[in-house]
Amino acid sequence: MEIKYQFFKTYFIFQGLFTRAMIDQLNNEIRSDLLKRGNIKDSDFPCRAVLKSDYLLINSHGTLSEDRFKVYIICVLKTMGFELTETIFNDEQLAYLDDVRPSYDYIGNRTYGGVSSDTRSIDDGVAPLCAVINNIEGLETFASCDGHSGVKTLYILYTVTSLELLTSFTKLFTKTVNEIRPNYIFANEFTLSFLFGYGEWHSGDKLYFEFRANYKPIDTKKVFKFIKDLAEKIETRAKGV
Repeated sequence: MEIKYQFFKTYFIFQGLFTRAMIDQLNNEIRSDLLKRGNIKDSDFPCRAVLKSDYLLINSHGTLSEDRFKVYIICVLKTMGFELTETIFNDEQLAYLDDVRPSYDYIGNRTYGGVSSDTRSIDDGVAPLCAVINNIEGLETFASCDGHSGVKTLYILYTVTSLELLTSFTKLFTKTVNEIRPNYIFANEFTLSFLFGYGEWHSGDKLYFEFRANYKPIDTKKVFKFIKDLAEKIETRAKGV
């Protein structure tokens, strides 16, 4: 069966005749691949593929690089018997992408690492710090990860309601990091950075900020302890923010 598609770095849109059985098979294939990579619990697995009218939408996950995600999805669909033709859809067709976001679970209707009543959606390594950030009025996390295989990247993405709050929170955060960092000796390079960006997420375009830490697998337990220690100290001092 021939289908048309367009690729957008972290998600696909396909047009063709799809059945529920096809979608289930595709989600199972992606699920199996992600579980092999670790750092994702079977009970927490999000559905990456969703059917809307004649359109199939598939989004990515942090464990898959942009290039690998594209190659992998195309390979799976070809294995299922589809003939793929790349195209460019018009604005009306692309409107179906409005609620497609990275790391989004269509069944649970949540973004992994964001604010959720189901805390299983937040990785253990970043959960303490996410909780502290979300307890500060005016701050809200919407995506996070505690790292994957290889050179791991831990990150927390959050929004801020005012420049004053951003300034005071950043000062508190960096001051606390500088105080506790000398207490930790890591086997390999451990880097921290603060970033900001603007882009599409589960609630639309937004200006967001990010705390990121890069580390090696051998230091995983120590890094998680560092994050927990950081969270506890920020929580104690955050009352004045």
